[in-house]
Amino acid sequence: MNLTTEQIQQIETYLDFKELNQLDLRNEVLDHMAAGVEKSLQDDGLTFKDAFDKEVKKWNDELSEHSNWLIGWAWTGPRILINKGVKKTKQFYIKSMLVAMTIGTIMYLMNKTLIEKGFAEIVNGFVGLLYFAIFFLICILYWRIKATEYQTAYSFLFKINAIGFAFMYLAFNPLFSDGNLVYNKEEVFAELLFFHFFLISFAYTFWDLYKSHIDSKKLVLN
Repeated sequence: MNLTTEQIQQIETYLDFKELNQLDLRNEVLDHMAAGVEKSLQDDGLTFKDAFDKEVKKWNDELSEHSNWLIGWAWTGPRILINKGVKKTKQFYIKSMLVAMTIGTIMYLMNKTLIEKGFAEIVNGFVGLLYFAIFFLICILYWRIKATEYQTAYSFLFKINAIGFAFMYLAFNPLFSDGNLVYNKEEVFAELLFFHFFLISFAYTFWDLYKSHIDSKKLVLN
């Protein structure tokens, strides 16, 4: 049994009330709720109102306002959105840390050779310029996401991470302050290497989120 346009609109109104505005998640929940209502109408012989109320009770918790420390307590949204954001954030952090540990270990073992050959200044300069490039890339991708005029779970995550990381790419740029050099104090050399290479590795996250945001619209249309 197919739902009428008016019945679909009632589900849409409920999702508007719950502020589930992310295209990918909204489409997923809408499909599930519509299928659930159709099943109740056909199999259980319920009225649309009773079938709809049944689905609302089922989804109320998933669509209740929620937050999580991993992406910041200040960022709230439907639980389904926050949970997806936490899952993706964990994946991004783990991948970036593994890459940072691998590259950082290699650089740490080559430390004396690099310093003796004068590569320290080159590495600092390279990291500084790379931070500038990443910062401007974040700005461009953010502008392109805004230009799409639709929201997804990926654009939500992009915005959250862009604010904090864009600041760090400027605040910890080796070209701005000797105190933030990759090669600086021997006692914290390993920590500095990991920190800077983590920031560099994490930059791929922004491209991944941008691409996923764009692809989400194509998936929904298909």
